Parts: sequence; C-alpha cells; structure tokens
Amino acid sequence: MAVTHEVPLTTPHLKAVTVGRSWAVTHAWPAVRKFIVTKPLGAAGGAIILLMVLTAIFADVLTPYDPYTVNQRVQFTAPSLSYWFGTDEFGRDVFTRIVTAHASRCSSVCSPPSSARPPGPSWAWSAPISVAGWTSTCSASSM
Repeated sequence: MAVTHEVPLTTPHLKAVTVGRSWAVTHAWPAVRKFIVTKPLGAAGGAIILLMVLTAIFADVLTPYDPYTVNQRVQFTAPSLSYWFGTDEFGRDVFTRIVTAHASRCSSVCSPPSSARPPGPSWAWSAPISVAGWTSTCSASSM
C-alpha cells in the first residue's frame, strides 16, 4: 500500500502576504516616507546625490550640444534658453561641458579597476624600502 502525502494548497506563513500589493508599496515606501519626515536633511542630501547620479547616467540625453565643437559666432553668449549657462571663449556650451565632465568623472570613479585597487599611487607602497626616502617624497608630493 502506497502512502500518499497531501500538500495543503496554502501554508500559514503565506497567508499573511497581501494579495495585489507589491513589496515596494507595503514596505519600502513607508520606510522612505518615515526617513523623509524624521531626517529631512539626510533626505535632501540623498536627493542631491540621486540627482547627480541620474545626471551622470543620462548626460547624453540632457546635453543639447557637442562639448568639443568650437563655434566662434556664439562666443561669450550670455545665459539664455539656447545656452543655459552661456558659452565660453571658444563658443562651446558651458552647461554641456559641465555635465559631460561630471559624467566622465563619475564613470571613471565608479569603474571596477579604480574601486578594486588600494588607495594612493602604486609606488607609495614601496616607500618604506626606498633608498634615502626618495620614493616616500615622490608619493607624498603626488597625493
């Protein structure tokens, strides 16, 4: 005689899950709202960092001009709807150059090789065994 084992269709620990509502609605958003209310300066700082990260990610979409194209006809243009921060002495859009520089800086800082290596220049690790402190002097002056 074979023993059959019936599995119940519902289990007690799954009954507490609300049907139709996602995890973000039930858990994440209340925690975010509580953080904003209890720590408004921390929330403002987080919003600024989020804005900077999103600006770096979507830099190509946000910038209307090429940051390296020289246009002498519009040099030293004052800020306007066409050039939000104006133009420089070569007629390049300043807003585009700032956003592009920010994006390239963020991508170089967040890349795995820079985050995986130890801080400081590579020759700084050889400073204790240098001759007459030459390596130590070079590494200190480069930091």
